[in-house]
Amino acid sequence: MAESLRKHGEADGVAHSTMSKGGKLTTLQCGRATILLVAAWAAIPFGATSASAQTSVKALFEKHKLLGNLAWDCGKPASPSNLYFVIRPLDDNHVQIDQMNGPTSREYLMLIDKTAESKPGELSLGGTRSDKPIMILWRSEADRVVRLDFSVDGKKLHAGGRYTHNSNQVPALRRCGG
Repeated sequence: MAESLRKHGEADGVAHSTMSKGGKLTTLQCGRATILLVAAWAAIPFGATSASAQTSVKALFEKHKLLGNLAWDCGKPASPSNLYFVIRPLDDNHVQIDQMNGPTSREYLMLIDKTAESKPGELSLGGTRSDKPIMILWRSEADRVVRLDFSVDGKKLHAGGRYTHNSNQVPALRRCGG
């Protein structure tokens, strides 16, 4: 089904467009403020630029050295007090993150299918955890990953690098094994 949007011109700050969907033409009139508001709203979840929008999920994880194992303390085994994250690509557009709370015990499985670099070194990630939508903001640094924001099904669990339930700092994740 072909869909197109063609701009007719502007007069007094109003954009006139014709949208064709399924052979039906509709004329839209939007003020500049409305167009800017819609454009800003559409960019909120991932802040994707055209360059990062073309980068695959796997490629962005590779660029920031996020594939493999991350942990609070790589020198200790996985436990509820020392989470490990096993991160592997499933294909170019899907990365699986297993949150391990024991050597053979997976607490959660997260599937990431949306990524963008919100600013250099910061990654916006989107996907699901236990079939619920998730949004994650990570800052990738030389030797660690700082988890800034994390929400599950619209409920914020981390904000500004702190747990929302007690305001404690979220532990940074270290890259294990090189």
